[in-house]
Amino acid sequence: MKTLKDFTPEIQAKIPSYQAKALEGVMDGGRYRDFDIEKAKAAVYHNYEVCGYKRPLVLLVENPLEQQVMFNYICALFGENKELGIQLNSQLVSQLVSQLESQLGSQLESQLHSQLESQLNSQLDIQLDSQLDSQLRSQLNIQLESQLNSQLHSQLDSQLNIQLDSQLDSQLHSQLVSQLVIQLESQLNSQLHSQLDSQLHSQLGKYNYNYLFTLNVYSDCYYTWYNFIHEQFQLPLDDKTKNLFDITFKLQRESGVYSCIFSEAVAVVCKYPKKVYQVGEDYVLHNCNGNAAEWGHSFMPFDCYYVNGRNISTELFAKIDTITFNEFLKLENEEDKAAIITVKKERHGNSHVLSFLGAELVDEQEIVHETSKEVQRLYKTKKKFEWANDSKGNSNVQLAWNEMQCPSTGQTYLIETCPTFNNVVESAKWLRPSFVPNSVPYHWQSAN
Repeated sequence: MKTLKDFTPEIQAKIPSYQAKALEGVMDGGRYRDFDIEKAKAAVYHNYEVCGYKRPLVLLVENPLEQQVMFNYICALFGENKELGIQLNSQLVSQLVSQLESQLGSQLESQLHSQLESQLNSQLDIQLDSQLDSQLRSQLNIQLESQLNSQLHSQLDSQLNIQLDSQLDSQLHSQLVSQLVIQLESQLNSQLHSQLDSQLHSQLGKYNYNYLFTLNVYSDCYYTWYNFIHEQFQLPLDDKTKNLFDITFKLQRESGVYSCIFSEAVAVVCKYPKKVYQVGEDYVLHNCNGNAAEWGHSFMPFDCYYVNGRNISTELFAKIDTITFNEFLKLENEEDKAAIITVKKERHGNSHVLSFLGAELVDEQEIVHETSKEVQRLYKTKKKFEWANDSKGNSNVQLAWNEMQCPSTGQTYLIETCPTFNNVVESAKWLRPSFVPNSVPYHWQSAN
């Protein structure tokens, strides 16, 4: 029986090595470069065979957008055909890929959209998607849960003292798994899901969720968690469970599969990105000079522009250096404005930002909060604008901004303020909600 005493500092010190192993090749493109289609097929076949399914046709794409388009396209063409697995032979697949490359590259909006939209709404939801939700995924999850998760959990937990188990949940999980979840799941999965969803709705109209804990970007978190417990606490597993555990995740790790869309007849696998750019303790996606996640592509590029974790449209990112001051003022989204300022500042420095805004520094103060310090600056334009108004109803006035930094994301914001102020703290207090009296000091109890 293991107790909390067994969770020694020596064991805790090994956590970073497990984290590094789980993340190896993800951010620097190593898994992309080492990808082997035969190893990917082996991992997919294993998952299907464990659950009693025939081997599917495995199709390969370079990025999540191509993955969604490929699967939707196949579903629209063959959605009502129950013998899809038989009829999709290698010759047909070759023709299909050729069609995708020619049609999706230049005619997606005009030809593919009109050709598939009505079919996607009727055929896809009825046939392959329903098979995935009601048959394959439930079958895979039920069987793999019973053979992997339940056996591992019951065997390992039975050998751990209850006190140690609770401590592991709070200590080990936070140290070992949370970092992996942040980097692998939250940033390389959840953010991209929302971006994919919006792109696909405008182009094809259907996003297919693609998750199995045994063959996904998140799989390394699951494997690392149990492998750490198994190895470091020297807890035995019966031969059958250990063999299935080792084979399943060995194949997963060697597969180079970032994600996979599953159906009874077809599995569409996607490679990892070529490179990922992240900053901060929360590992948010961030790159002011290009894609924050660089994906390969064969017939459809997938742009992933992020500034401090905020998704920026391809169109906006492309014109940041050429956007005019008047165009900037017309933007209604403060996040977009903040992103523009951040990119301009990182690319060209503060002097360029001030020149772009036509502003000069009026006041700068360091504000000491309970748990942090903050520097705020007040800027005003030299020029007055006829259409501008201040809080007193005067027109033809200057424009003014408070520069402040979000303590959680590091994002720098320039928030429009009333130009009557010459004191940055008084301006900051004016920007607070109206129910907070100006007599209340500008002081945070917590940086969060």
